[in-house]
Amino acid sequence: MAQHDFTIASASGLSLRLDVQNALQALATQNSGSTEPSVTYPFLRWPDMGSGLMKERNSNDTDWNVVGLLNSSGYDYRYRLNATLAGANVNTAQNLLGVGVTLAAGTYEFEILFSLLKTAGTTAHTLAIGFGGTAVLSSIAYQLVYRSLDGGSFPPAALSPAFTTWLQTATPAVISGSLTSASASHHGSIRGTVAISTPGTFTPQYLLSAAPGGAYTTGAGSFMRIAPIQTRAADWS
Repeated sequence: MAQHDFTIASASGLSLRLDVQNALQALATQNSGSTEPSVTYPFLRWPDMGSGLMKERNSNDTDWNVVGLLNSSGYDYRYRLNATLAGANVNTAQNLLGVGVTLAAGTYEFEILFSLLKTAGTTAHTLAIGFGGTAVLSSIAYQLVYRSLDGGSFPPAALSPAFTTWLQTATPAVISGSLTSASASHHGSIRGTVAISTPGTFTPQYLLSAAPGGAYTTGAGSFMRIAPIQTRAADWS
């Protein structure tokens, strides 16, 4: 990792060679570092190792735009369950996908697709969906579209109507009525935004009001995507 002002000073011999070499190293690493480059240019890119964000200078060279997250999967975070994920027969919050993503302070958009299935246990309970983790949220808003089926097989022979709700809290929201059958299924999609004030993990969760007597399983193919977005009103007209 290296940074450079991209102005080659007048020199000769080894000094000139080192200056050019440092400039090339800065180009190769895109000026990556935990502090911003001291000299900037329009559209200059900077992997901010301190925040974990890829940033790019705006066209007027007056501020940084967030391009995406710095991680091995690209500029956003994507996770897909390739196999089912077994839960537990408990009435405490459980990780919906078995993972959480560590986020820097900032604003993000996210999308989740999930299915939850159960084939045993008849203790009455409800199912709620929400978010946990160590990150401190300053705000969250998301749309949840879902279907729930108490009894029968999955997928059902006839789909029940889909329900839609708009939520502005990370606290788990109940998405089912009382469930008393041994078999139950829930599937839905979530799309929204979240503002992080203190960095930490952000984790989708589900919560049962009572231990039903049999654990739920998150279905294979369930996934999550999250990416940073801009929030400055000055960018819009």
